Amino acid sequence: MNNINTFKYDYSVIILTYNSDFSKTKKTINSILKQTNVSYEIIIADDGSRCTNFEEIENYFHEIHFTNYKLLTASKNRGTVINLYNAVQQAEGQYVKDISPGDFLFDSNVLNKILKLSKNENAPVCFGRALHYLKNENSY
Repeated sequence: MNNINTFKYDYSVIILTYNSDFSKTKKTINSILKQTNVSYEIIIADDGSRCTNFEEIENYFHEIHFTNYKLLTASKNRGTVINLYNAVQQAEGQYVKDISPGDFLFDSNVLNKILKLSKNENAPVCFGRALHYLKNENSY
């Protein structure tokens, strides 16, 4: 990651993918795009999938006029940890939030709340609670 004085964003939100369903990835992207009062980039790091869905993802970003993204792919599957490490090396955010396709940020203020907490507590790392869900037909 960059020197603390050269960060371009508050956050680099990294979506780690491997043979992921585009509709799940899009839902995750939408939960990130709803974030307010915080600057961010979205990095999609694919770990050597047969199909990365990058064309659909780029088309979607173009359609909504979102330009703060990077699409990274590995030539072969090397595992989640190496995939995340490689993505963090490309991150231009002061903080990193990793997330999987199909997962969501709870509300539009999640990243802002974590950012404030991190800065107020001078915390280099923060963790939060997870809310797990299961979709059954038309309900969660």
